[in-house]
Amino acid sequence: MTSARPYDVVLYGASGYTGALVADRLAQSCAAAGLRWALAGRHLAKLEAVRSQLPLHSVHDIPDLLQAHSEDELSLRAMARRARILISTAGPYAAQGDALVHACIAQGTHYLDLCDEPQTVDHLRRHWHHLAVRKKVCILPCCGFMSLPTDLGVLHLLAGVREDLGSDLRHQRVDVCAGVEADGAISGGSWAALLQSLAASSPLRRRPGGRISSLPVRPQYRRDLQRWALPLATIDADVVRQSARLRGDYGADFRYAHFALGEHFLPMLALAAGIAGLTLAAQWSPMRQWLQGRLPSGRGPSAEERARGWFRISLSAEVRGARWQTQVSGGDPGYGSTAHMLTQAALLLAGGGVAAYGVLTPASALGLTLLPALASGGVQFAPVRAGPAL
Repeated sequence: MTSARPYDVVLYGASGYTGALVADRLAQSCAAAGLRWALAGRHLAKLEAVRSQLPLHSVHDIPDLLQAHSEDELSLRAMARRARILISTAGPYAAQGDALVHACIAQGTHYLDLCDEPQTVDHLRRHWHHLAVRKKVCILPCCGFMSLPTDLGVLHLLAGVREDLGSDLRHQRVDVCAGVEADGAISGGSWAALLQSLAASSPLRRRPGGRISSLPVRPQYRRDLQRWALPLATIDADVVRQSARLRGDYGADFRYAHFALGEHFLPMLALAAGIAGLTLAAQWSPMRQWLQGRLPSGRGPSAEERARGWFRISLSAEVRGARWQTQVSGGDPGYGSTAHMLTQAALLLAGGGVAAYGVLTPASALGLTLLPALASGGVQFAPVRAGPAL
């Protein structure tokens, strides 16, 4: 990758709700790091409106504007050719992402996004991983609330286990559980992506990778957490298991369970029933379009609503009959914390923190180097400690 490219970072999809929040974070971070950057998207007037609201302190901090859109492959390649790192907040990624990823690989440009669509990420791995390795390009989806804090949380937890044991986990059976609690509103773009993902829901392809599997989760009361736990079918579990395959240091027999946590059983049961009903409704195109119209693209929670958002991920590992725990926590999950996570991941890559190539996961691409930068924005990884037996 040549250093003569005009931009260190280009943000594609900057005029959307999430894109504007990421642009705000980039304006502050790129200025502090002395990085050159640009905003990109379909409509220059909308990009100008976003740029006019940025906290810019010097004419040298003002980002350029680039016009590109997913239906024009030449514009995508031209945009990718000018960037070292390209961030995409333009979802749903099933419709928008494939051509852009191809353009980045062809131009030797590292790529990050916020994709939380399991089938889309699986497609990227199957179709683009080997080419990205050959081209020495890092393709890194899932760099927001789904699934960066869970994925790095598992890595952080197992690093603490190894330190306590004084040995690696190469010959060990390792069981890891992650329970998620969160409160936050949703934007129109995220709502549309969720409906598209539910409409395309199907079992993910099984991939080889040693003894890496799901740990069965049944509705239960977790005495250690004083919470009810229900299975949570998000992309996080697939991302964690893929990290185990790519890294190869999670244990000889690694099993993982992902669940939602709540204080009371009936509200948790109602939530599960609601998700099941929404999944069924999303299969019918007219109903899906009607649901999407309830929250149009471009709308999202106010600054006050984002300020009230929070998340907490409780993680535990069992090895040799002993147990360890840690916790990852932060502010507004879908937007405030997500914008910070994506920005810091991009800055790490822009600073030369590319340790591997291919279609990767946060844990396999970024490691624990990102944790101090995440903490600066309120995403905290608690120390790993021995936990009580269940």
